[in-house]
Amino acid sequence: MKKNLFYPPNLLLLIVCLCGTFSSLTAQQNLTDENLAVSGYELVSYQHNEVAEGSPQFKVLYNKAVYLFKNEANQKAFKSHPEKYLPQYGGWCATQWEETATKYP
Repeated sequence: MKKNLFYPPNLLLLIVCLCGTFSSLTAQQNLTDENLAVSGYELVSYQHNEVAEGSPQFKVLYNKAVYLFKNEANQKAFKSHPEKYLPQYGGWCATQWEETATKYP
């Protein structure tokens, strides 16, 4: 018996592959050409309502992106719980996405 693409096990595999492709596309981050995240600004400082540029002296490579920090304490804080500090929407501006969705439904 010849099985086609829509044979249930094949269809399930196709759906899983497509979902994996879609999730990897949506996980793209806003990075510079050097894979620098958030334009070199410091993520831990944002939690304290501060805006600070990071230093290459205190960098962390996480999920193929380079994050910079202003001091060793903030670098260690990020390393211990990176998911706490990672920007939402892959580092893209939520307002920009909202405006785009409104203009082009």
